[in-house]
Amino acid sequence: MTFYVGDSLKALLSIKLKTRDDHLSDQVSRILVVKVLVVVSMGLSLIWFHSETRCIPPVKSKGKELPAQFIHRGCWAKGFYIYPQLGEHMRKSAYYGIPFELKWNGYRPDDPSQLCRVNEYGGSTDEENCFAMEREYFNQYQWMPMSMLLLSFVFYFPYIVFRMVNTDLINLRSNLKNLQMEMNQLAYLYFSQEINSIRRNRLRVIANYGVKCLYIFSNILAMSFLHRLLNDRFYTYGLDWLSWSKGNSTERLYFEKRETPSPGNQLLPIFGMCDLHDVRLDLTTSYTDKMTVVCEMASHAVYQHTLVIIWFLLVFSNAMSIVGLIYYLCNHLRMLQRSKTAKTDCLLFRRYITLREMEYLECIKNIDLAVYAKVNKILDDNLLNNSDETPKIQGGQPIQVLTM
Repeated sequence: MTFYVGDSLKALLSIKLKTRDDHLSDQVSRILVVKVLVVVSMGLSLIWFHSETRCIPPVKSKGKELPAQFIHRGCWAKGFYIYPQLGEHMRKSAYYGIPFELKWNGYRPDDPSQLCRVNEYGGSTDEENCFAMEREYFNQYQWMPMSMLLLSFVFYFPYIVFRMVNTDLINLRSNLKNLQMEMNQLAYLYFSQEINSIRRNRLRVIANYGVKCLYIFSNILAMSFLHRLLNDRFYTYGLDWLSWSKGNSTERLYFEKRETPSPGNQLLPIFGMCDLHDVRLDLTTSYTDKMTVVCEMASHAVYQHTLVIIWFLLVFSNAMSIVGLIYYLCNHLRMLQRSKTAKTDCLLFRRYITLREMEYLECIKNIDLAVYAKVNKILDDNLLNNSDETPKIQGGQPIQVLTM
């Protein structure tokens, strides 16, 4: 079993260096990011199945205590919370967001560092001029693996659209590699407007720009989704980590010496509070009680470091997607400029072909220079043999001038 799992992971993580249909900038999103997200999803799934919340049971008289397993599992299902305001008063905290005494759930507005107790029932306070602290809840660990798997599909979806849009270029590469087509047939099949109309070529070029924008949108969507998922704290997470890592090592590693919480604890704290109700009824007695316990979620430590890697990966992927769009645009501008400067005695046909047909020529040139030279000659000969100076491919309609 271990052998097969190891082979599967090796195949999943390996990236073969070979010529692919899409550009390198797009491969970062649809190969590297997708593989990383799938592996992360698998790893977090293992943690999800084996991890549980461990809480400190309250001290009660014998016979009235809740079973420890009920507390652990109940808090895992319900989630836990902290008081983020205590991040500004770390010396008042047992753990980040948790006061030394759990009864202190409020603060005094004239001095926020002074904690007090608010009676949650009826809205009255046990002390005058005491306001309840805001709570921040966490239960992301319940569906984080599925979220990563969903994001992997988001990054792969643009490639599905790319394959649908570029069936002509993919078939051209296949035909060139098989070498089963004569040159005249190749020229007629890809450069005749009887088969590839101007409108179709224009739509293909526009659709490819849409694919490039779709890759950028996928990165932005992933960042926004994680930002929303993680209580609006993900956009600057990587930068916060870099800034915090430059601080004093004693403060970073020794909690009691910290003046500010770590970015990881702000994103997904390892310790939190959980409220449970002990409700019982038997034949003679009805019993109700509320308890607040401190719980630890060890898997959050893994999530904190994993999300740092994902943040930098998404930033890199988004930058590469933007570079890919700019490169695609510049390549088209270069092709148009080359068509305008074509000399009368050299590749005159370039003045009359569309951008999509120029992409066909670039594809042929990159795969087989000999075929490229023969196709150029066929296209030029068809132009020079027509008196109206509008090139025709045998069996097809005239090629018209087009800037897209």
